[in-house]
Amino acid sequence: EFLEGLRLLSKLTESLTAAGASAISKQLEQQISAVDVATVRAFAGGVTSLLDDGDPRVQYVSMETLRQFAQAEGPARDDGFLDKEHGPEVTRTADEPAKKLSQFLAASSRELTVAACRALGCLGCAGEAYASEIGELLTGSRGGQSAAIDALAALGPAALGEFVETLATECLVHPSPCTRLAAAEALGVVRDETQRARAAHLVLGLVDSEEIHVRSAAASALGFLGHSASVDELARLLEDEAEDLSWTPLQVGGGIARPPMSMRKPACAALLSLGRLKAKEEAVKIAEMTSSEDWEVRCCAAQALGQLEDKGLEHDEQLATLLDDVAYRVREAACAALAALGAESHVGAVVELFTDTSPRVRQAAVTALASMGESGAELLSEVFPLLQDDASIVRAAAAKTLGAFSQSQGFASVLATTMLGDPEPAVRREVVNTLSTMGEYGAAFEEEIAELLKDPSPSVRSAAAV
Repeated sequence: EFLEGLRLLSKLTESLTAAGASAISKQLEQQISAVDVATVRAFAGGVTSLLDDGDPRVQYVSMETLRQFAQAEGPARDDGFLDKEHGPEVTRTADEPAKKLSQFLAASSRELTVAACRALGCLGCAGEAYASEIGELLTGSRGGQSAAIDALAALGPAALGEFVETLATECLVHPSPCTRLAAAEALGVVRDETQRARAAHLVLGLVDSEEIHVRSAAASALGFLGHSASVDELARLLEDEAEDLSWTPLQVGGGIARPPMSMRKPACAALLSLGRLKAKEEAVKIAEMTSSEDWEVRCCAAQALGQLEDKGLEHDEQLATLLDDVAYRVREAACAALAALGAESHVGAVVELFTDTSPRVRQAAVTALASMGESGAELLSEVFPLLQDDASIVRAAAAKTLGAFSQSQGFASVLATTMLGDPEPAVRREVVNTLSTMGEYGAAFEEEIAELLKDPSPSVRSAAAV
């Protein structure tokens, strides 16, 4: 019935899209993800057989379903379904799906090629056997570069090894922002010191490129590579006020979303990389960027300061001024940075953002409270109104923050009676996780939590089982 339902629903889709496929396969996955792993593996075999269906819609959704099975939470994941860490038996389970998926890497449909890459990237050592075939997609005009890079990165350093030079010399200069970002992040996965040094040398040659998007990608890659020797070059890019706008025609036409700021602005990329490198010697320059007229630069400066530990804390006042910034993304970043630095002296200003107009800022503020020690505990009562916030991300964050304070144990009954029935799975999951930290107070609601073992959401069932 499951397989027939998957086939029939697939034929109802109007086009090959990840969103459509995910909606279908996730809906069906929820019906079986609570069963034992042997049954899930049996379903995987059936879904694999649907790859032979002549309808590309069925093939596409089947690939997405296999990918989701491999990434699933709960029993399927816990027992090692399609996971390379669980021995030869599991490897054999994934061999047949991997073999069939690899045949789509040369498909005439770009959508099918991308879906095959995504699925192979989740199949552990079975997918790694096809790393060379995936790597062939990195060059040429067939498309699917970013999906191929993501797949190789997911398969691990061994799969990436032979493509380090291609990533550094071709993918980082690719016209697509998605491909450039994927390449920068993938270089950070490389573990071999010789390969990392070679990659860093090649990337450094791109920092002075005349192309804005190339300078941005190179600066990002140096941060992911952890190349501390490039701090001076990155600091120099803080004065680069250029912005790449080559992507705008595609966005206007609905072809792509707005690229991340690190792929458009060299200064933003440099700031984020200096943060990743914990370049404390540049803390003063980074702090100066919090007063930039460009809100995206201010946002990246806040993120960078949050990673500089004691040197970042020396500039907490400059971060605190960003809590009143006109751009909600900057206020959000400032909250996260102050939390990362444990800046307890600013807890009052952070709590004031519990009523911010942006849900993301409210989420960041209540999350920050958990990192502010006793100062945060004294204002714990301010968290409770957020348990009824209109935004589910805020309610979930509020529940999680309560779990960070031992003083909140007495409020277990409030959480259990009002929040376990929240309409959003993410909120129910966080409430269960928080109750599990409340000792005997949370244990008093064992029966209510046990009811969630039948929850429609796999993640909620998984949390309740623990």
